[in-house]
Amino acid sequence: MLKFILSFSVLFLMSVAQAADVTFVLTGGPRFNSGSTDLESASVTGTTSFHFGALGVIPIQGSFAMRGGFLYVQRNVVLGPTTTGDIDVNMSYVDIPVTAMWLFNEYAGVFAGPTIAMNFSKECVRGNGADCEVTGASSAVFPWSVGVHFKFAPQMGGELSYEYVPGNLLDGLSDVTSITASFLVYFE
Repeated sequence: MLKFILSFSVLFLMSVAQAADVTFVLTGGPRFNSGSTDLESASVTGTTSFHFGALGVIPIQGSFAMRGGFLYVQRNVVLGPTTTGDIDVNMSYVDIPVTAMWLFNEYAGVFAGPTIAMNFSKECVRGNGADCEVTGASSAVFPWSVGVHFKFAPQMGGELSYEYVPGNLLDGLSDVTSITASFLVYFE
């Protein structure tokens, strides 16, 4: 099913790109992740991770546009203290955002909507350096994001966004949130 969704998304974006005046954007930057845990006497410590990829802004009508693309995203956190020390959880995803965008003008706008996030790497390391097993990790999650999109030069800009992943990301980690800052390079 995951392969079908990914294939369909690629074909959809390619067909829309040929039919519309799409703005292509390279993006990357830091993310600050946090979340909740049900592990006894433990908490989630937020960590900084990174993301990068390509976006397309597809004009729909007037000030409305769609924002989509493919991103490599890290959702890393630290669970602790546990009986065996802190646990560094490192999760990597391919994200496909499908967000609606309202453009105030050609230099600023806001966006909101869902993302399809497919997990392709999961690992954890205990504080003493021993490997541990990630259990209950979802192969796909569906984060929701809201943010601002802006240009500060004709070919450069940025985004600030808040993301919420509802439910369990893996056993002992749920309701993950991220604050993201992105640097954008436009190809118009």
